[in-house]
Amino acid sequence: MNDGFDLSEINAFIERLDAIDTEKACKEMMNEVGKLYLSAVVKKTPVGEYKNNRAEYSKTGGTLRRGWHTDGVRKQGDDYVVEIINSAKNNKGMPYGLYVEEGHRLMRNGRQIGAVAGQHFVRTACEQAEPKVLPAVQKVVRKYLKG
Repeated sequence: MNDGFDLSEINAFIERLDAIDTEKACKEMMNEVGKLYLSAVVKKTPVGEYKNNRAEYSKTGGTLRRGWHTDGVRKQGDDYVVEIINSAKNNKGMPYGLYVEEGHRLMRNGRQIGAVAGQHFVRTACEQAEPKVLPAVQKVVRKYLKG
């Protein structure tokens, strides 16, 4: 009994919901979120400027900035996860992005001779990307709801 209400639109909407490939939709949403965060982090990553005492020598870095990537979206239990990874290494083969982000001590002969403050570029990038996440997810949801 529908008491004079036309339920055809609601029934059509329910059929569209049932037809949605939720795994595909979730992966697409997380892909969009990953792109937002990756783009923000790449833009905020500092590029080193290296100069020697000789005026004719200078070099611009960028290894840390170029090292950002994702390995795509994966399902982990009931969650969908996308990781933003940096594979940049220093000349000793060790990852160094954490030390740029959080800072580090300067040591010589086992003694601390100073400290380098962290630049917190990842934290800042994530804070700037966060307001863009909901609109990106809503865009994907609308796409799937329209059929």
